[in-house]
Amino acid sequence: MKLKNVLKKTKLRQMTAHICTIGVAGAFMLLSACSNSAKQEDAAASTPVDSVATAATESTGGDKDAHGCIPSAGYQWVEVKQSCMRVSTSSEVPMTPIKVESWQSSVSIFFNNDRTKAEAFFTDANGAAHDEIMDLQPPKKGIVGAPSVWKNTDCMLTETNGTPPNKYTLSFKGKVVSTSIPSN
Repeated sequence: MKLKNVLKKTKLRQMTAHICTIGVAGAFMLLSACSNSAKQEDAAASTPVDSVATAATESTGGDKDAHGCIPSAGYQWVEVKQSCMRVSTSSEVPMTPIKVESWQSSVSIFFNNDRTKAEAFFTDANGAAHDEIMDLQPPKKGIVGAPSVWKNTDCMLTETNGTPPNKYTLSFKGKVVSTSIPSN
């Protein structure tokens, strides 16, 4: 009987030791978790607000470009306007679309405030996207009613005054790619 009691006490001590070991391990894990949580809170507190805002924006699909425009929402930087705009829907001049294989590409034209610069957004027949900034050319001397012309190396926008008023023609590498749509 004495042996049975000794065995019971030994077994009880072993179980108590295991419970204590589990308790100590659990307490250690709990303290580690609290420590990691505190470290994460410290890291979050030291993270600049811009980084947090950027992470939140990126997680919702907001891909900002260098100017802060969100291309996935249809916004592009328009240099002559110094603004993010929905280029495909806010053209200042309604233009005929360009046929690119089996689809059509919109053409958007914008002017700066004094109309000394024009910017054209379009996709050429080969599928390459263009953002062309053109400068207003000096008027031809001696020609009354000469068209206004904006151009750069590859692109030219011509505005012809007359009937219909303000007809625009966009040329790229010497070929007409789009004309303005007459207003009714």
